[in-house]
Formats: sequence, structure tokens, C-alpha cells
Amino acid sequence: GLQATSFRIGQVSGAMSNGAWSTTDWVPAIVKSSIALGSFPSNPAGTVAWIIPEAVAGTIVDAALNTEKSPFAINLVHPRPVTWDALMSSMERAAQRPLIPFADWVHQLETRSAHATAEDMENIVPVGMGSLSTEFSTVKAQALSDAMRSVKSLGTEDAERWIRYWTEMGFINIA
Repeated sequence: GLQATSFRIGQVSGAMSNGAWSTTDWVPAIVKSSIALGSFPSNPAGTVAWIIPEAVAGTIVDAALNTEKSPFAINLVHPRPVTWDALMSSMERAAQRPLIPFADWVHQLETRSAHATAEDMENIVPVGMGSLSTEFSTVKAQALSDAMRSVKSLGTEDAERWIRYWTEMGFINIA
């Protein structure tokens, strides 16, 4: 019969080549709001498994070309998650805004939203934090795909590339 594989795709980050990341996703919304507020949210317990689009595409191609029976479901999240604060620290350095405790950041957001101007409404966008602690196994994806096995951990260079992309697109202004 027909074989099928279901891909559970997590948060796809910006591309390795140029940092392109859709400005309608929740992470860019948090970055834009953070720049407008003047600070980034810290969450020491949070981890992120955002995956670059090149690894997602490569894993899907590897599954399609696989001559063995593919698993029914494959989780496409980063196999080596990093801490939320590691990436936010990189973004805060690139955007020159401090990292503050999450509760303080939310308080700033609520205060600013209560007295929002038209400019605030454009720069402070509705945000959801997504899940910062859910873990998904990538054992099957790594066994099947060299793209998944070889993907590098996200770091400072990635955060700088995303900030640069959003700045060049006019989505954020870090001046």
C-alpha cells in the first residue's frame, strides 16, 4: 500500500543564508515589541528548539528519497535545543537593549499597552510566548536524515542574522 509520513514541524527560524524569518511569527513579534519596550524578556528555565528551514527541507527530502520504510511520524525540531536566554542575550546585544526578568518585561508590556499610542500599536504587537519547555524526540529524524544529524546549534551568529534581516526589511529599527 501507500506509505505516508507525518511531519510534526516545530518553530522554523530564520534561514542560514540571510536570516529571513517571517515577520508574522511569534518570535519576530516578541523582538519587535522588545525593541519598542527597550528590553528583552529573560526566561532562565526556557529552552528553544527552533529549526532552520534548510534542515526542515533537507529532512523532508531525505525522507522522500529513503528506500527503507519511513517512520509514520517524524518530529522536526532542533535536536540540540538551546536556552531561551542564550538567544535573547544575543538579540539584546545585537539590538542594544537589556535583558530583564520575564515578569518585569510583561509588566512593561501591560503598562505600555494600557496607554498605547498609535505608534505603540504599530510597534508593540500581540505576542504569545509559545511553548518554551515542550521536548520532542528527534531520534527518528536523526536516524533518517543527515540534514537533521548535522544541523548546528543556534547561537549568536543566527540571532545577529535575524536582527539584520528584520532591520533590512524595515520590520524593526534598532537605532
